[in-house]
Amino acid sequence: MKINNTILLTDPFVTPLVEKAQALIREFERQHGSTACRVLVDGGNFNTPAGQKKFQEQDLLHQRCVGCVQTVCETLAVLFEK
Repeated sequence: MKINNTILLTDPFVTPLVEKAQALIREFERQHGSTACRVLVDGGNFNTPAGQKKFQEQDLLHQRCVGCVQTVCETLAVLFEK
């Protein structure tokens, strides 16, 4: 089934959700500089053994990922308070 994006984006139920998603992306980029995982972890490629090693050695889960998830959660809480 194909959905016409123009109709979908003008739907009164969908439009506010799209606006909130766009606001989330803007805020995330403002705080972190990008939404691309590879950029956020300084070019790490987790599909390679070297990238996985870098991820573990630099503790990127705690140094980067946790902060990113926290930003998303806090921003969503604010966006859906309104």
